[in-house]
Amino acid sequence: MSATTTPAGFEKLLAVLDTNREKAGEKYELIRRKLVKLFEWRGARDPEGLADETMDRVAKKLAEGTEVTTEDPVRFFQGTARFVFLESLRNPRRNEVPFPESTPAQPRDDFSSMEKLRGCLDRCLAKLPASSHRLVLGYYQGDRSAKIENRKKLAASEGLSAEALRLKVHRLREKLEACVSTCVDKKP
Repeated sequence: MSATTTPAGFEKLLAVLDTNREKAGEKYELIRRKLVKLFEWRGARDPEGLADETMDRVAKKLAEGTEVTTEDPVRFFQGTARFVFLESLRNPRRNEVPFPESTPAQPRDDFSSMEKLRGCLDRCLAKLPASSHRLVLGYYQGDRSAKIENRKKLAASEGLSAEALRLKVHRLREKLEACVSTCVDKKP
């Protein structure tokens, strides 16, 4: 289960990276990109999700009082990333691509349930304000490095940091998942 980054944890994480907040933000993005590449190199199915999980865990550890004893904080992130990756291998559900990415082909007899799921997703997306609808769909566009660049542009256009964008989309995704679940469970 993914740890949720608290504002205090995020502030401590930035403070560990650099005393200058702007430089700390740049280092944060650089480390996150390196983690994504590391997870890609290791063959993870959701390298961005695992990178986010790693960043969340480090922030949580710092908020709980863990001190980074190494001169190079990147090593601390890499050590945490190693554990996150090993956990993802032990838990096959963690290796699945998260909603709303494309789903694998379903058996023929499951086609009607997939149609219902798609219809529910479309209805739930339509209930969102237009800006939220565009935001959640835009967040998941592209593959690998294109997705990273797309998210940077999206964050800039929304006037948000990368972390704030991720949290905002996470909240929207939770609302969508609840809506879709309720819709799917309704009797026709």
